[in-house]
Amino acid sequence: TGEWKRADGILQHLVESMKASTTLNTLLDCSSCSKSCQNIPELPLSRYFTHTPSSDISSKGLLWGENGSSTAFNLLSPSNSFSYMTSKLGINTTTSASERSEISQLLDKNFGMFAISDTEKIQIHAVSDLLGEITDQNRASPYKTLDEAGRRFWIAVQFQRLYVPRRSGDSSSAEGCHLDSASIAWAFQSDCQDDLLDYVLPAESTWLEMQNLGMGLWYTNVSQLRTRMEKLARLQYLKSKDPKDCALLYIALNRIKVLVGLFKVSRNEKDKRLYEFLCRNFQ
Repeated sequence: TGEWKRADGILQHLVESMKASTTLNTLLDCSSCSKSCQNIPELPLSRYFTHTPSSDISSKGLLWGENGSSTAFNLLSPSNSFSYMTSKLGINTTTSASERSEISQLLDKNFGMFAISDTEKIQIHAVSDLLGEITDQNRASPYKTLDEAGRRFWIAVQFQRLYVPRRSGDSSSAEGCHLDSASIAWAFQSDCQDDLLDYVLPAESTWLEMQNLGMGLWYTNVSQLRTRMEKLARLQYLKSKDPKDCALLYIALNRIKVLVGLFKVSRNEKDKRLYEFLCRNFQ
């Protein structure tokens, strides 16, 4: 959701609970895996706020419940609570390298004792690395320069790029990340779309990368979009010197004359027929 402090608090609570449970070595029957597992207690709401919840707390972001003693999960409205959480959360918000290492060791050694699945373990690792990137004072994280909507989209992209390679075991599979429509909607509402695009796409992007990020659905700067698509078409041609690889892009850009020129210099004899076809006047 972009609310990194909430995720950081939950992660710290998980680590503390795992360390305490390992020391106590008390097992409880687990309904999810049908065996005895270490217990991880729910995170109390008091861990989020430095003050006692009041009767008007709903005006500060608690929209889905009024029980002040309930747990913090799913109570904060993603659309309204970001600015409030940034200023009011009373939790430690520094996920250092040593803390991430501790999280990794606990998960690798003990995750089976806590009924944590392999998928959940990978997700926790991805969240931990993402929090480290956001809170690292030695790095200029894009998170600090984007508006709220842009932050949500950027976090969704970064999480997928950290999660997917771990899940597949292939570091090159990050290109196959797919975003849901909610994340794309956040990018559409951002006022930092040019910066956002520079942050999430490399200078020489592939069509697959643009497609997976839903670029055509949320990027509204038409002139810059044309510039990027022309650059993409040129790069696709240079990779193989085959005009058919970039034909659809140039047709969509209404750059037929450029495409005709590429077919004219092609060494493939079969491309001469396409050259003659495109030279016809269809108007």
